[in-house]
Amino acid sequence: MNIILTINVIVAVVFACCYAYQLFFLAVPFTRKQEAHKPEVLLICARNESAVIADLLQSIQHQSYDQSLITTFVMADNCTDNTAEIARQNGAVVYTRFNKEKVGKGYALEQLLKNIEED
Repeated sequence: MNIILTINVIVAVVFACCYAYQLFFLAVPFTRKQEAHKPEVLLICARNESAVIADLLQSIQHQSYDQSLITTFVMADNCTDNTAEIARQNGAVVYTRFNKEKVGKGYALEQLLKNIEED
């Protein structure tokens, strides 16, 4: 009987040591001050995305993040539809690009960053 009690105590001590560190993590949220939200910039390159761009931008606007800190930039790249107009109507800063030689998201993103820097 003494052996079983000793084994139970040893197992209890081992488990207590294994889970004791969790007490530290319970105290951390109460000791740290929550940092203020930082301004965020969202970059979107879109080509003929008129069917989905409005839903994307509305989804961004419905997030719990402070909307005054979010700026969404859309590069309408070689669009043949009204993607740029829809993005503007949904609150995005829109740039358009028409270049048939340099096609692709990399070129569009490069031009978008250049436009933002110039403005």
